[in-house]
Amino acid sequence: MRQPGDKERMHWHLAFMVHVIAGGTVRNNLADGNVVEAAQDGDVLHREPQTHRLENIGTPTLHLALVELKGLI
Repeated sequence: MRQPGDKERMHWHLAFMVHVIAGGTVRNNLADGNVVEAAQDGDVLHREPQTHRLENIGTPTLHLALVELKGLI
């Protein structure tokens, strides 16, 4: 759960799936400097391993479910 304006510290994930349960606009700041703003309620997304920092730039509370795919992909 991320409140509006919350910013994570830069961190790393293995390949993962994320389900956007509810929330606003998400800014994903990648370690290479790229920035992606996306995610709609109900989205299920696959992501390759990455170093990133997630930020809730919307007004509602953001609810995500994330599952790392350790050894599956």
